[in-house]
Amino acid sequence: MESIYKNWPKSTGFVSMILFAILFIWLFIDPYLNIYIWFFWLHLPILMVHQFEEYIFPGGFQNIVNIEFFKTSNPNFPLSNRLAFILNIGLWLLFILAAIVEFNAIWLPLITLIFNLGNGLGHGIFAPLKQRCYNPGFFSGLFLIIPFTTLFLLNLIIENLVSVNDIIVSLIIGTLLGATLPLAIGGNYLRNREK
Repeated sequence: MESIYKNWPKSTGFVSMILFAILFIWLFIDPYLNIYIWFFWLHLPILMVHQFEEYIFPGGFQNIVNIEFFKTSNPNFPLSNRLAFILNIGLWLLFILAAIVEFNAIWLPLITLIFNLGNGLGHGIFAPLKQRCYNPGFFSGLFLIIPFTTLFLLNLIIENLVSVNDIIVSLIIGTLLGATLPLAIGGNYLRNREK
């Protein structure tokens, strides 16, 4: 498993390109395609591109979290390869589930959009302003995630495809989900520090 924990990010660039290709083929061959459902699926490879930038090219996200934020000397603690795998593959599964349920449980795709908008804002705007330097995930956050999630959310609202209650519930849960990831990393830090 250690090899999987260490190497999973290498799959993100390749898998995202395959998914983009499949999605664009689907877009052109399916005359009955619901474009909103297609966009729910498009959200997954966009997340993978972001993960590729964070962990592979140029990478360095773990070092930023572990060394600069938590001030440890270990580039693999508290955000270990194992924890990064669990959190990021967990997001893949959540985004897949959101695309599957689509409008049958619209709050779930909304949660992923709101969560990822926060992710894009964090990497693309807030972290670089605070650090005064490049943050892994900056380019995909600023030029891919923020425009995609913002325009998609606005379109869903303008077209009255979501209710005010859907938005409120999704905003609360999406914000909590965004807070869960740093809490998981921080919890790992505190548990191991006590040991």
